Amino acid sequence: MNPAFVIALHDIRHQMRQGATLLWVFVMPPIFFYFIGTVTGGFAGGGAGGEATPLVVEAAAPGFLREQIDRRLRDNDFEPEWLDGGIDAATSVNDAPSRTLSFTANLSDRIVVGESVDARFDTDASALTRDFEAIRINRSLYTVLADVVVGDARSPDDLSAADLKALNAEPRIWRLEVRPAGNRQEVPGGFDQAIPGILVMFT
Repeated sequence: MNPAFVIALHDIRHQMRQGATLLWVFVMPPIFFYFIGTVTGGFAGGGAGGEATPLVVEAAAPGFLREQIDRRLRDNDFEPEWLDGGIDAATSVNDAPSRTLSFTANLSDRIVVGESVDARFDTDASALTRDFEAIRINRSLYTVLADVVVGDARSPDDLSAADLKALNAEPRIWRLEVRPAGNRQEVPGGFDQAIPGILVMFT
């Protein structure tokens, strides 16, 4: 018999007589599989999943700009719900919306006369999701601002809903065509990631 094989066999027999070895070889791996696989299962697929992000919009008497803001928010994958009266102060923390976009009252009237308007976005999302949502909110609002500037410049009178409607009906000069470069690679998560990773760690 090969001396190396004999030494390895005796070493395995010696190690298997110890309780700690049996614990870490047969008991702990399944526990790690279950715990890490369950915990990390919710981390996979955290990007855009094709569903619009719910958003509560607080604006008292927003006027005709409400439709344009709503349009641009939906273009950026938000699902806005408008509240003219604001959120009730008695609303509990658990019932409070997770994302709110607040505007100064009489939004359209202020814009028409050239007054400044404040917009505030609040979210309880995690850091990465919060940053992505803020980018989409800013893109929506800056697009509305561009619509207002162009519509007002073309209108002989004060800006109105008809000016924005005509602007929306015009074809866009610039069009961006997006095509996938290849098959999308899904990052493994949950048990698909935990079991191979832990097997490598224990071996």
